[in-house]
Amino acid sequence: VTSLELAESYMCLANSGVHKKAAFIKQISDSGGNLIYSHRQQPYQAIDESAAYLMTDMLIDTARNGTARKLSSVPYEVAAKTGTVGGSDGNNTDAWSVSYTSENTLCVWYGNLSGKSEQNFSATGGSYPTMLAKYVYRNSAPAKNFFVPESIVEMKIDTLATKEFNKVMLATPHTPAEHQKYELFDAFNAPLEYSPLYELPLTNMSVEPQGENGADISFEALPYFSYKLIRKNLSTGEALEIYNISEEIGLIEYCDETEERGLYSYSLEVYGKYGSLGIAEEKFVLLGI
Repeated sequence: VTSLELAESYMCLANSGVHKKAAFIKQISDSGGNLIYSHRQQPYQAIDESAAYLMTDMLIDTARNGTARKLSSVPYEVAAKTGTVGGSDGNNTDAWSVSYTSENTLCVWYGNLSGKSEQNFSATGGSYPTMLAKYVYRNSAPAKNFFVPESIVEMKIDTLATKEFNKVMLATPHTPAEHQKYELFDAFNAPLEYSPLYELPLTNMSVEPQGENGADISFEALPYFSYKLIRKNLSTGEALEIYNISEEIGLIEYCDETEERGLYSYSLEVYGKYGSLGIAEEKFVLLGI
């Protein structure tokens, strides 16, 4: 593509996804002020406005923290993308910086027109081309912030769940702060499922006396969790781990037999990959009475 075509494509993102043909002449009037020619636009919605804004938001981050960060000192929102083409000699043949604001789109190319390898260079898109863009913006009228469509929503996600399950999942109140991150979404494509990594699962635990000195315990074991079944003497406070589940899934049934008597509790302590999640359920039973 030509630099003009490249600029035209980024104009579409800057204009909320509406594509307009780039033109150098807006209108022509004669000496008497009569309009002879006017450029007529035929705009159309080429990209959904939410998708266009999400791309713009990512490119704003590129201008603040990424390869186009030389634009970070511009005192208004700039979205940018850089690109560099390497030659066979280890140097570069082309360096690009395309950026836009709510008012202007700027495409800068720095390259080797001769095609001779001895005229290749070490500059990248983030160096001279972006430095020139910075000069242009700092000497232009300030631009307003980009328009945010109503369909854009901000949601808090669990970054560990993204790695574990290869999908975007919502953070819960128990997700550690270091694994929480706010991200923007189109409301029609936003995550709805909460991360299970730090939430206690449902176990449907049941404890029933069995004979004089026993109890039948059952519960549901889910993937990604391990369980410890703990029996506690409520008179003495002594707690004992009596069963451990780490790889079984589905209905777990266990019969606990003890010579002791009195009021006992059975509890399920649940562990995720990143540590204990706490006690899921606790049931009480009289044994030997």
